[in-house]
Amino acid sequence: MSLAGEGGYSPPAFVLLFLMLFVLVLVGANLVVVWYAKGAVRASLDDGARFGALEGNGSAECIGRAQESVNDLLGPAGAQIQVSCQENGDVIEAVAIGSVPFLLQIAGPVSDFDISHTAVIAREPGVE
Repeated sequence: MSLAGEGGYSPPAFVLLFLMLFVLVLVGANLVVVWYAKGAVRASLDDGARFGALEGNGSAECIGRAQESVNDLLGPAGAQIQVSCQENGDVIEAVAIGSVPFLLQIAGPVSDFDISHTAVIAREPGVE
């Protein structure tokens, strides 16, 4: 028995494998972007709330510090994140709401992922 003429044609299989791996890498890259953005917003809120909780500071300082930190960490995507701070007695509450676009669109337009975080910090007592 001879196998002559039954060599097959393998490039379509390699192309299909390459496309599947490419999509897998894109999905992984998007997950990294989502995790980074959520962590950046969480850290920015904590920083802003702690700064606003210091004696002599308030909501305006909290908002300014948190928004600046979000913009520094996320770049242009940070412009879609809105930060608000509110003083509630002996605590200051910072809230961030917004969305960040995915890194790469895999199959047509995909909606941005939403971010919503809250940080509540107790006010620092005055030092005398």
